[in-house]
Amino acid sequence: MQSSGQVAALLYHHVGPVTEPACMGLTVTPEAFSRQMSTLVALGWNAITPEEWAAHVRGERDMPSRTVMITFDDAYADLAEHALPVLAKHSLPSTVFVPTSLVGKTIPCNPRSPAASLPLMSASQIREWADRGVSFGAHSRTHADLTTLDAAQLDAEVIGSRDDLVALTGRAVTAFAYPYGKLDPAVHDVVAQSYDVAFTIDEGLNDRETPLAALRRTMVQHGDSVVDVCLRARYGKSVLQSIRNVARGGTRPEPARS
Repeated sequence: MQSSGQVAALLYHHVGPVTEPACMGLTVTPEAFSRQMSTLVALGWNAITPEEWAAHVRGERDMPSRTVMITFDDAYADLAEHALPVLAKHSLPSTVFVPTSLVGKTIPCNPRSPAASLPLMSASQIREWADRGVSFGAHSRTHADLTTLDAAQLDAEVIGSRDDLVALTGRAVTAFAYPYGKLDPAVHDVVAQSYDVAFTIDEGLNDRETPLAALRRTMVQHGDSVVDVCLRARYGKSVLQSIRNVARGGTRPEPARS
């Protein structure tokens, strides 16, 4: 169970209407997202930024119980209409991770359906929401599998994406999310030297022993109820989702994109 020294990080991708059925696995509807955030607030949950968690790990600030981080991978355009205003209404901070070379483009969202795609936030949307207090983190430049790159390519993706975001928002960029959650020692070292915190897609709670360059996250699923989301916030995973997977005779599928 979560204590004041632990925190879960919720991972969302696309929050918006299901306009592309093949992208449903990455989609949380606006109605579901609004209910989830309203419920967390009603139950007394607080949200913090990755930078605030890093400060806690360094012993620079206390952390109340019922604390969660809220993150989004890929910076889908629908966030600007359906997710970020909800968070602003509830004064909940969040971090959006951007593949910087793909800003304003439409990208595939399911490798099994190459024609299925969704648009990403534009540069003007990112600047607007950065000015309104949303934190933007780097997600590489091209959403490459960083473990397949040579040293020069790795630097271009990891450091280049940070520099792109600094130029776009005019703000320091201190957080990174590994594309597909993939890292190896070489990737970890470059990211750790370039950012204060970085996120995987490994489930579980984070505590002071969790490396800041390999923080855990739990992905909110398309069919999650508010109970699922509360379980993810408290335990870093949903026991209900695990039961459903066992009932179906399998395990939770790896997200198509992260």
